[in-house]
Amino acid sequence: MQNHSEKRDFPRIIMDCPARYRLHGGSYVSTAIAKNLSGDGILLQVEKKVKPGSRLSVGIKPGKNGAPSFHMLVEVNRCVSLKSGFSLACTIDKMLPKEEIPLDFL
Repeated sequence: MQNHSEKRDFPRIIMDCPARYRLHGGSYVSTAIAKNLSGDGILLQVEKKVKPGSRLSVGIKPGKNGAPSFHMLVEVNRCVSLKSGFSLACTIDKMLPKEEIPLDFL
């Protein structure tokens, strides 16, 4: 385990990137903002409430310095109400290789 003030296994990377998500296996795509990322988790800001335990497909496009987009499957651990939307704390289950990303979600 890392020895840093948060006592987390992986340090958090603060970001403010556009993202998209949908319930895993669903068809409706919603927008989000990726607020931070670690080796095993991600924090998303979304407009609609999502139940803890839900599995989501998430795509992030950093858009800076030619950084590639990346996609993952996550499980929602917490959904906290904000003044404008909700904050989703998620555990990353799997990073998706390009061949596993549905064409309509690239």
